[in-house]
Amino acid sequence: MKNKIIILVVILILISGIAIYVATTENTENSIKTSNNNKKNLTNMSIGQNNTTNERTQDLNKTVKIKDKFMVTEKIAKEDKIYIYYDSGYNGQDDIHRGLFIHILNSSDELEGDTQFKIIYVVVRFQDNNDKTVYKTYNPNNGDSIRVKVPKNLTPISTTVYYKAK
Repeated sequence: MKNKIIILVVILILISGIAIYVATTENTENSIKTSNNNKKNLTNMSIGQNNTTNERTQDLNKTVKIKDKFMVTEKIAKEDKIYIYYDSGYNGQDDIHRGLFIHILNSSDELEGDTQFKIIYVVVRFQDNNDKTVYKTYNPNNGDSIRVKVPKNLTPISTTVYYKAK
């Protein structure tokens, strides 16, 4: 009888040990799977965040044809517009003849003129007297506008405005 009890106790210990081992193994496998899933989710989330961040900080651009003595506007957002004005003659300022003016303005009263974008630089396509194309790059002067004194032998044809979110 003592032997039967000892055998029964040993069997119970073995069964409980096996049960604990199986439960631990299943939990470990589940935790490894959960951990791997969490890593994948975090990686996907970080990739998604990087993509949206890159989209926000990536330079956007818009090409606009230039017309003499006529303001050209190009919508770039819900309320923001690029304004481009070129005057082949005198434009009212002593220091700028044949002036080209490029600016981003907000047309909404709600935002009180604060724009969502700012100009980084512009590339102006000129045509010279020999019908050759010349490209020149300009950076903003003071703030968000670009004023260019156009050389006498060049005529601006179009401009590509590079801008990004503030």
